[in-house]
Amino acid sequence: MRRTVRNLSMAIPALALALTVFTACGGDDEETAAGGDGVAGSSSEDTSDLTPQQQQELDYYECLREQGVDVEDPDLNDQGMQLQVTPETEAAHEACKDLAPMGGEPPEASQEDLENIQNFVECLRAEGIDMADPNPDGSLSMPEGADPNSAEFQDAMATCQSELNGAPIRMGGPR
Repeated sequence: MRRTVRNLSMAIPALALALTVFTACGGDDEETAAGGDGVAGSSSEDTSDLTPQQQQELDYYECLREQGVDVEDPDLNDQGMQLQVTPETEAAHEACKDLAPMGGEPPEASQEDLENIQNFVECLRAEGIDMADPNPDGSLSMPEGADPNSAEFQDAMATCQSELNGAPIRMGGPR
């Protein structure tokens, strides 16, 4: 069974989880959230200098926490967040979708983005990860039996991340 994962980000940070959800901000800035200090809870940072997109992102994270998702405080200077997709996280995202940047919907991939995603997949293959070609919309499927927590998978993702050049992607369950 294939599970599609909502892309909520403009770029992938170092992936460590099989299924990942990302947050995307509108506008020209790519302020998205990613791991802070590893402690979930409300942000203790001064929020008076935040852009509207950054404040929206903080509100989205707070909503996820209110729904019972253990999510780290966002680092508004990073490029994405990692969140294992489970029925609980999907339900939390749905409950908080109105707070998610861009309504939680991925930006449409341009032709350049699709080429970057194809380059990313080819890099993963060169690193020993059996990835299928991207779908026409740029979404990817996890290889059957892949262990995203393995050192091999994590190393390949870190090595190939730069091939994306900011291209938005969505990753789903096994193909």
